[in-house]
Amino acid sequence: MKLKHYPIFIRLMFRVLRLGSTRRLSPPRQLDVIVSLTSIASRLRFVRYAVASLLLQDPAPMKVILWLSNAAAGQIPDNLSRLLGERFEIRFREDVGPHTKLIYALQEFPGQVLVTADDDMLYESSWLGRLWDEHLSHPGDVIGHECRVISADRRSGELLPYRQWPSAKPGECAPALLPLGYSGVLYPPGCLHPEATDVGLFRALAPKADDLWFKAMSLINGVATRRSSRPGEKPIPVPFSQGETLNSENVAQDRNRAQWLALVQHYGFDLPKAG
Repeated sequence: MKLKHYPIFIRLMFRVLRLGSTRRLSPPRQLDVIVSLTSIASRLRFVRYAVASLLLQDPAPMKVILWLSNAAAGQIPDNLSRLLGERFEIRFREDVGPHTKLIYALQEFPGQVLVTADDDMLYESSWLGRLWDEHLSHPGDVIGHECRVISADRRSGELLPYRQWPSAKPGECAPALLPLGYSGVLYPPGCLHPEATDVGLFRALAPKADDLWFKAMSLINGVATRRSSRPGEKPIPVPFSQGETLNSENVAQDRNRAQWLALVQHYGFDLPKAG
């Protein structure tokens, strides 16, 4: 954690720790949004912090849903169970990896604005409101607070390594923008191709890269991707929660590049060269 993040982290943790249950929440201003996330068994003891930061958004989501594997049904920590209520629920489904955070929400809430979040991050209280404001200005777009630009070498045309995909500018909108799930992504109804929930396909093409899979599903649907014009501070990692992440595989081993190439070959994308 960077030094500049400590005051934000302390403020967020103080608010989160004060939230003993959803019954202590004042009736919030609510947005017609469902925030959807998933987790794994090794992180369940930390998930309460991310969920609480989502419940404490101002304005708040209509509902926060945590999707867990069927095997986790008897493993829910007490401090997470105490948050259950009208605005927070846990639903148990087959675990299909990181894609679990969105595919069931797409199936069960097809006409709903959905926002994805990560289970190991603390979200500052205006995080959702800023996504929503951007959505009101551009209601058909997929919107992310943080985006990279999928980029190819100008001379060879070969896809660059993921680490060399530059960050998009605030407010930028382009076909090559990839929204990054950890900072929050808003999906308007109908923005993703029906194949988004095809488990066999994403397991074959992008089994570890849900961001890339959902980007592909918006791209083949002709839907624009936009970086929020007010991205704000990046979410802050929950301490000790990141012992098991996809970062070492997808970024350090450049498997994001390999998975995007698999998607390009399957769907025939022709993105602008930028790099």
